[in-house]
Amino acid sequence: DRLERAFGQHEIVWPLPDACSAALTIYERYRLSNNLSIFDALIGQLAASLSVTLYSFNSKDFRIIQGLNIIAPYKR
Repeated sequence: DRLERAFGQHEIVWPLPDACSAALTIYERYRLSNNLSIFDALIGQLAASLSVTLYSFNSKDFRIIQGLNIIAPYKR
């Protein structure tokens, strides 16, 4: 009930196998050189595959994902 109140107005999108496979490929390629976590790879690739903007201050980790539009959520 508490989760429904908090997230009920948002659409839940589950990643498709293609997005998961692409995220794993990105993770394997950049985990050491860019210190990329599997979660960042999955979040970034899912946003890119859905053509949605990702709002995050963590642009350093996400910049390697092609087709991803990332914006800082507000000025600090």
